[in-house]
Amino acid sequence: MMRSMGGFALGIALLLMIALVGQALTATVNEFNSSISAYLLGESYWSKARSSATQLLYRYAVERDAALLDEADQMLDVQLGDRDARFALDHEPPDLDAARAGFERGMNPSGNIDRLVWVYRWLRDLPALRDAMDSWRATDPMLSRVVALKDELRTAVQSSDEETISRLIDELLQTDARMGVLQKEFLDDFVKATDWVHRALVVFSAIGFSMLTLVSALLLRLIVRRVRASEGSFRAAFEQAAIGMIRVGDGGRLLAANDRICARLGYSEAELQRMGFDRIDGSDGDSGLRALREKLFASSEGSISEERDFIARNGRPLRIKLTASMVRNHEPGSSRMLALLEDVSEAHRLSEELHHHVTHDALSGLANRRELQRSLAQLLARSRRDDSRHALLLLDIDRFKLVNDSAGPAAGDEYLRRVASRLSDEIGAKAVLARVGSDEFAVALESVTIADALALAERMEAIVSGTTFRWGAFNSALTACIGIVEISPDAPDTNWVLRAADIACYLAKEEGPGRIRVYVESDEAVSRRRSEVEWVSEVRLALDEDRVFLFAQPIHDFRDGSRLRYEVLARLFDRSGRMHTPGAFIPAIERYGRIDLLDREIVRKTLAMLAEHPQHVARLESCHINISAQSLATPSFRDYVVCAIKGSNMPGAKFCFELTETAAISNLAEARAFIDAVHALGCKVALDDFGSGMSSFGYLKTLAVDILKVDGVFARGAADDSFDRTVLQAIGRMGHALGKYTIAESVESDAAMQAIQALGIDAAQGYAIGKPQPLEALITADAGVHGDAAVH
Repeated sequence: MMRSMGGFALGIALLLMIALVGQALTATVNEFNSSISAYLLGESYWSKARSSATQLLYRYAVERDAALLDEADQMLDVQLGDRDARFALDHEPPDLDAARAGFERGMNPSGNIDRLVWVYRWLRDLPALRDAMDSWRATDPMLSRVVALKDELRTAVQSSDEETISRLIDELLQTDARMGVLQKEFLDDFVKATDWVHRALVVFSAIGFSMLTLVSALLLRLIVRRVRASEGSFRAAFEQAAIGMIRVGDGGRLLAANDRICARLGYSEAELQRMGFDRIDGSDGDSGLRALREKLFASSEGSISEERDFIARNGRPLRIKLTASMVRNHEPGSSRMLALLEDVSEAHRLSEELHHHVTHDALSGLANRRELQRSLAQLLARSRRDDSRHALLLLDIDRFKLVNDSAGPAAGDEYLRRVASRLSDEIGAKAVLARVGSDEFAVALESVTIADALALAERMEAIVSGTTFRWGAFNSALTACIGIVEISPDAPDTNWVLRAADIACYLAKEEGPGRIRVYVESDEAVSRRRSEVEWVSEVRLALDEDRVFLFAQPIHDFRDGSRLRYEVLARLFDRSGRMHTPGAFIPAIERYGRIDLLDREIVRKTLAMLAEHPQHVARLESCHINISAQSLATPSFRDYVVCAIKGSNMPGAKFCFELTETAAISNLAEARAFIDAVHALGCKVALDDFGSGMSSFGYLKTLAVDILKVDGVFARGAADDSFDRTVLQAIGRMGHALGKYTIAESVESDAAMQAIQALGIDAAQGYAIGKPQPLEALITADAGVHGDAAVH
């Protein structure tokens, strides 16, 4: 009797234990299903935030609307919130409050937050989930970089630095693409982990079921009741999900569709079950749900993710991101597919718009330089593959500056749009027409002879010269020069093709307006022009590699020889260590409009070097820095000089900026603005090469310069040429009468120096005074005399 009671008690105990285990197991299944739905939902919010942040930052770069930055901040905060939540949970001990706050910032529903915390705390180190979590962590540095890119982009936009803006946009798109890859890896790994945990739970369920069958029907009823409760919970999650969900059974039959996808498509669940997705799928019929299931069965990962076109009931097309996974059962042929359907129509539209902005010119609507280079690469690859011949035409509008100067930038933009439209009508879809510069257009022609290219070039030039433009009082027609280059298998690369077309176009402009020139490698003019292009490339490379060095030539004051005054000069060293003077490379970079890069570097390096030697600066009377005509005509360069001097904390009176007479006269308004700006800082201004122009004396009335540097042609003959001495004496007397300091350049002999001093000139510069030497060596020698030490 006691043994029977003990067995009964043991059975009851076993029954209770198994019931408890079964209850715990079903609760775990229920909670796990809800937690999986929570993470899938959270991933969709994170994905939308990532895509939206990238699109908003790109739009900000294009539209310059500060409100877009605020919206981008909100999207970035969604991703940062999820990241901060993970950081809080990785902390020892975990900061649960901070984790919940982070997931809330990630737009996760409040009912899902504890589930997100639970899964990450207790399941993150499971082998099945570890890869997914690693993919999530791998996005951290990229997310931090996107945040930094936002701030850099704001600075670049505020300073209108178009080159930096373009570089930042490229880096933003590349970073977003890498984050997208990691996001897909996270989703794939998470789905695989879900499948693995589901299989494990199925095994445990089978064991529990067997034990419950052996113990009693009571436990079976309890399990059934719990399972029904779990199914009800899953059904509730299915119906209330924020994204569309469907379940598909054997044979591809649609079993269920939640309210979200029904609302998006405009059909009821019963209608969708009757008609099937193949009738609303915008792709071919054989790519419907049945084919989708076949892809799933063939997939080694058990899940796929792709975008598809669907058509809503009202005929409106929808772009749907479909993520499907297969839930396999033990019985052969008994499996179901669960698919998440997210409407990404707006994101897809913005992506296409983004692609159009990246590949097209905003003003004309034509392809831009990036798209042209892509087309050239395709043509070059084809040429090498089948020995075909193609051509590139580069059109440069002559005297386009006349439109902007006479009628204003708005008129210039309208003129360019009109020319672009007419060129597009002429060329049509048979070639790629691109706008590659302010007033430059290019055409990539496929499978043409040079004769065909010449005929099209003549028609294009006729279009430009025949486009009479009226804007207010402005009424004129311009001309254009065109360069042509053949694209053959011998072309090294697309950059060479573009340079060759540019060389041909420039040679055409040298011949006069409205000319056309074909690039011929053996032409002497082509060889000379190519050398200039190579110098431009060499200067840019030297600037990047810090191979531009500062030299200085002393200026001797006749009244007080102890005064420390010198002119800063640039020297370029090539990679072999050979030094080149400005005469070798300045004409090339001036011709290509890139000398402002060199001028900025000279100003930057001079200020940086002097800032390290305050004792030297204290003794310095004046440091002369040359400014080119192109830099003088650029307001942004003027702003750069002002900011650089203010930021150096050195007295402006220590600096003198030298403007050549021809540069100042050809850019009179800009020269006055520059002079006023640096005068406000205490700097002096010198008019270089004075006396070489016909109007030198007259322009002294309009240019408030402080110093006259007499052209060296007069100084070289001062010792024995009476005419040169007369000019020097006249400039000296006039300078003193106007309160100007006078300096004679190119003084190369003691006799010339003595003659110049006797004629009343204040100072002299030239080999008779001292040859150019490294600025650092001059500063070091001065410090050695006075016992100074550099400040670092």
